[in-house]
Amino acid sequence: MIIISFKKNYLFLFVFVSFYFCQNLFSQTVKDTTALSEVVLISSQINNTLQNKATSVSVLSANDLMQNDGVILTSTLNKVPGLFMQQGAINTNRITIRGVGARSQFSTNRLKAYFNDIPLSNAEGETIIEDIDLETIERIEIIKGPNATSFGSGLGGVISMYGKEINPENSFAKAGTTLGSFGLYKQTLTVAHGMEKASVFANFSSLESEGFRDNSSYDRKSFNLNGNFRLNEKGMLSYIGIFTRLKAFIPSSLNAEDFAQNPEIAASNWAAAQGFESYDKLLLGLGYRHQFSEKWDFTSGVFFNLKEAYEPRPFDILDEYTSSIGFRGKLNFKDQFITFPIELSLGTEVLVEDYTFSLIENLYQAQPGQGSVPGEAFAEVDQQRNYANFFLQMNTRLSEKLLLEKGISLNATRYTLKDMFTGGNTTQDGAYTFNNVWSPSIGLSYQIVPGKNVYTALSRGFSIPSVAETLTPEGEINTDLKPEVGANYEVGFKMNWLSNALYTEVSFYSTQIKNLLVARRIAEDQFVGNQCR
Repeated sequence: MIIISFKKNYLFLFVFVSFYFCQNLFSQTVKDTTALSEVVLISSQINNTLQNKATSVSVLSANDLMQNDGVILTSTLNKVPGLFMQQGAINTNRITIRGVGARSQFSTNRLKAYFNDIPLSNAEGETIIEDIDLETIERIEIIKGPNATSFGSGLGGVISMYGKEINPENSFAKAGTTLGSFGLYKQTLTVAHGMEKASVFANFSSLESEGFRDNSSYDRKSFNLNGNFRLNEKGMLSYIGIFTRLKAFIPSSLNAEDFAQNPEIAASNWAAAQGFESYDKLLLGLGYRHQFSEKWDFTSGVFFNLKEAYEPRPFDILDEYTSSIGFRGKLNFKDQFITFPIELSLGTEVLVEDYTFSLIENLYQAQPGQGSVPGEAFAEVDQQRNYANFFLQMNTRLSEKLLLEKGISLNATRYTLKDMFTGGNTTQDGAYTFNNVWSPSIGLSYQIVPGKNVYTALSRGFSIPSVAETLTPEGEINTDLKPEVGANYEVGFKMNWLSNALYTEVSFYSTQIKNLLVARRIAEDQFVGNQCR
């Protein structure tokens, strides 16, 4: 089998060996026959092709997304150079891009994620993408590093996902069933209908698993609805709705001895408490695009998030409620300045979020065999999180082969805390405003010959500490903490080979991060931020 594979793919093997040493020198190489030079990046604020973009971007098509188990994106995303998705369970994942995000304890942060241009990340930067059913995703674009100033706080990069698009006069209905080990059972039902001026796509998914370990069963129900409606020749209306209901038990971590001898057992305290996380989550979005003329167009969207969560843990029971409303819009203009064609994008993203949590005593030890038993509440805190990002991006075609990209953004973030349990009379109460953060970027892309480009980029990105990380062990706000700021230096090559049958991308980069935030554990469920200057 090895000999046959070598004979059929000797050209690909030769290319792989040629770039192997470059890859070991902190480079990243992408081989994706679907990511050719003519691919237009949807996530770019100004229309541009993958070949000409002065940034490292990976594109995953529908075919790429089909080459996995159909349950979660882990195996597919881990094929993307520079990205690493760790999976402890279906509901316990962490994504890092170019090493950023590796210090997060139990979730993904320091990067942004979007679905049809609607943020999946909350105001603190925490991101959950595993709730999006794979059947609903048509395409994923991944910008690596702090190169996307128009998306605000995201030191690691941006993951943009896009839902299925239905062509006019194309309608279908399909159902699917997936069976797997450890009681895995997934059912999907999809209905789509395309018309001349409108389209609708609806998907229902049910995913259940008993899990490999004790106390690790998983049950998720989700419903996705998206579509568009053309109002007239210049106006397009789009909509999206995603509802998720989850209940996932948590086996937690093991010591070295149990891991070696009984890896299927759960941690004793989590097993006794029958700990789990559960939530109902709703995402609604409404978008509008208007083409004023060949030079001017406007794209906007309003979105609403609602999440009710309940998580019994051995040390307490966490009851959470989150609601947020936001707006994202951009105005694009293209013209010619003297002899240079220019394109400009001016926009903003604003998010207002209210987060309330209560801590309740867990009396599982007093009533053995009953699982978690709620007692008296001993804490209740309300947090207001306000986030605003304003961005300006301009592309200038200096010559037929040389493209200059420039961008800058301004971010303002404000937290307000109030202790509801004591009536707002503790030192934890108060407002915390970070200094405004400016994030400039500049890049050059040059076409050496058709199908082969070289680019260089310099950018500055940032990430905001979470509210929990800003609290001291005494519960006061640590006003000395600053946003993490990173300067990224990058040079790369984008090349097509074999009559565009093979696309390669090689990038060399260095990201220098200041004010790096490292969490220090001071209690079983309490971490404080310590900053490395």
